[in-house]
Amino acid sequence: MHDQAIDISNREPETKHLCEDICEAFQEGIAAWDGRVEGLLRNNERDLEAAKKLRASFEEGFQTLANTYMKFYKQAGAHFAIGDPETKRELASALLQLNSKVIEILQQTPDDALAGVPWVPGSFDERYTIIRYDHLRQHSDYVRTKCVHVLHELFSKISDWAIPVHTLPPLANPTSMPTPPTAEPEPESFFERMRAPFHRQRYEYNRLPTQYSFRLVKVHIARPSVECEMETFSLINPPPFKALSYCWGKGGQHSDIWCNDGLFKVSSNLKKGLQRLHKYGAWSRVEWFWIDQICINQNDIEERMHQVRLMRAIYQRAQNTVIWLGSDDTSARGAISIIGDLYRLMLETQEKETAARVEGRSLDNIQVKIPPEEDERWTSLSWFLDLPWFERCWIIQEVVVSPGDPVLLCGGFQLLWSRFQEAMAALIRYHPRFRAERLKLMKGILDLSSKSEVWELSSLLQSTRPFQATDPRDKVFALLGLAGESRAPDKWPKALLPDYSRMTQDVYMAVTLYCIDKTTSLTILSQAGHVSGTEEATVDGGHRSWVPQWFKTQRGCELSAYTITRSESGWKTLVEKYNNASDSHPVSRNPHTPPHILRLEGVQVANVDSCFTVITPEAVPFSSSAMTLIDSPHPKLLKTTAELFTVCRSHLIHLSNENFLRTFFLVTTAGLTPEQNDARHEPLIHFCAFLGKAFPKTPEAEREGGSMYSLRRAFRSNLSISTLTPSLTPPTSTDSLLAPPLERRKSWSENLLVTPGSEVEGIHVDPSRYTSALAPMLHRRLFVTSTGHLGLGPAGMMSGDVVVVLFGGRVLYVLRRVDDVCWRFLGECYVDGFMYGEAMQPRDGAGGSGEGRVEHEWFDLV
Repeated sequence: MHDQAIDISNREPETKHLCEDICEAFQEGIAAWDGRVEGLLRNNERDLEAAKKLRASFEEGFQTLANTYMKFYKQAGAHFAIGDPETKRELASALLQLNSKVIEILQQTPDDALAGVPWVPGSFDERYTIIRYDHLRQHSDYVRTKCVHVLHELFSKISDWAIPVHTLPPLANPTSMPTPPTAEPEPESFFERMRAPFHRQRYEYNRLPTQYSFRLVKVHIARPSVECEMETFSLINPPPFKALSYCWGKGGQHSDIWCNDGLFKVSSNLKKGLQRLHKYGAWSRVEWFWIDQICINQNDIEERMHQVRLMRAIYQRAQNTVIWLGSDDTSARGAISIIGDLYRLMLETQEKETAARVEGRSLDNIQVKIPPEEDERWTSLSWFLDLPWFERCWIIQEVVVSPGDPVLLCGGFQLLWSRFQEAMAALIRYHPRFRAERLKLMKGILDLSSKSEVWELSSLLQSTRPFQATDPRDKVFALLGLAGESRAPDKWPKALLPDYSRMTQDVYMAVTLYCIDKTTSLTILSQAGHVSGTEEATVDGGHRSWVPQWFKTQRGCELSAYTITRSESGWKTLVEKYNNASDSHPVSRNPHTPPHILRLEGVQVANVDSCFTVITPEAVPFSSSAMTLIDSPHPKLLKTTAELFTVCRSHLIHLSNENFLRTFFLVTTAGLTPEQNDARHEPLIHFCAFLGKAFPKTPEAEREGGSMYSLRRAFRSNLSISTLTPSLTPPTSTDSLLAPPLERRKSWSENLLVTPGSEVEGIHVDPSRYTSALAPMLHRRLFVTSTGHLGLGPAGMMSGDVVVVLFGGRVLYVLRRVDDVCWRFLGECYVDGFMYGEAMQPRDGAGGSGEGRVEHEWFDLV
């Protein structure tokens, strides 16, 4: 049969002819049924139903094949009619099966044929032919399904390989099967012919008629090609519509769809999203959608600017936001399932807590049972939270301003945002160690998703730093719909206008200057500076060192803790809680400089004398059994911190043990506890327990005299239990303690005061309380100043740099001199002894004549 199919294919060299023959065969089947079968069934109704289904199969086969062929030919033209050898072989094989197994049997049926199987086998002689209509219908259905599948595959090849849809001339709607091309085939191969540069009309945008006009799109057909309709409406009185939130993806706009009978290029992820929206729109009974990639002319910069300013209003006018997360890779079912369990867990816990409060019972006894760690659905949830959509900076606005509950679509599954939100709250509360970094991102989304609140732009820029954007300028523009400064679309400050004709660095520079002047604070500079000494930003030309590079992920956490307060305008804003290096002096900026220079007034504090190693979280081989006792995600951080303790002690021998312990503790934690509270009054017992594990007593240490001189002897001489527990004021002793002779050195653990698990004055000793506060150390380096102070600064700093106070800044900053006038901004730093305005006080020895007065100067940052 296979050889016969090939022969038939050779005799009928084109797909068009084969499809015609198959359609004619279906019609012949209908004629044979009407001429013979119907007469046989007049007196035999036992198989009447099966025979009628056979005729219906013939009719459906003819109509389906003809319609499918004409539809694809209309879009792909002559190349589809020609086909390829594989297509022709499969169609020819289907035609042979239809003819030999179905049509021939019906056409050759004698008048005395019987339907079905004889009641008594062998009771009929050879004159009778038995017809099994169910079997014939199965063959007919198979041929129809096979042919349509082959045509789909052919059209898919043309669409994916040869951009045929936009390379062919427009065609009139055919009223019958199309005529094959009359020209002789070209000598090139099939796919080379498909790449031939024919003309096809693309979709052309018309200018929006008014300032409140916008476009909506409707999906008419989703498969095999996507066909849409786009129409312009007024935002004042639009039809019911939904707004789509999705991720453009990294592949560019290379997928073809049809829009108003013209070719339109979209990203592959959006094309899949449109196919899903077609089904969702039918279910939700809403036809129109707003989709930025289609509804905004991306090549018209002026229109993009205007539509971005309307975006908040568009999402507010929509019924709700529909979130397309992407196609399912078999993990969505498990993720949706465990999200549902976490949602129900949160509801049950809230009910129990409410009942306990009413009855006056303690909330501590409420039992919470989350799915066990071996549950495979945790892996699915991890995949779900890693989907690119959760990293987009636009999603904040798209979720926050949605009037109705947003809907998450992932493959064929859907989930209400409110349920997902409660599930994430439960995950953060009851299983915080599950993908801790990703949960931090989720928490950022949840914290900002309050519909009734307006944020200050500088705080939004800080809070959304982990989020990404395809266009780096959108790291700013995506937040303007939420910022108080751009609340009214017609009254935006000039510096914040979403102008896509400006280079990224110009946008960032204007926004930085605007935020400094608007807030009279330098908090935004904490987002700037080099991550490493060799790393330079290269977007749209050279960047200015004082301008934050928001398009890059900030690897190190900031050195300050923040609290949410209200600005003078009533907007929510983040304010540093503890540090106050400039003693509340407001920003002093000289605006009469070139745009790329930021001239600020401040005070030099000290020069950088020595810098130590940069700490990065990359895992390294490490086998110290002592360190494995400490629960931390970064073993290298713990090991290096312990080593730095020894190195720093040798550079700061002028400090007493008490002062050095307190200083090292505060600098390595940036003065913050794990709860982001002030660590100045934190007990040192947890830190000492960490040191006890980092420098255990071992036989090797005893033989070598120990890696450190004994601090236990110092504890006995000038430390008491009270200094290891919270005190009202930090220790200020400056007693010197020189290292004892080598022969008198002891190992650290020999006479250690505190041990993990014990209690000191009712405080449970826990070294992980210190190690969990070491995040500020990552991607930074410890350093010692020329004045003998210990500090923590940016990775790119080096000896010879200068530590300064800049008015309006709550932390200290590290600068590097470029020439006699200009400075390069390296980043923020923490120096114990200068974080609370000490550098702004008169120097020692200042008398009534003004000696020791703090000298202010101007710094030109480039």
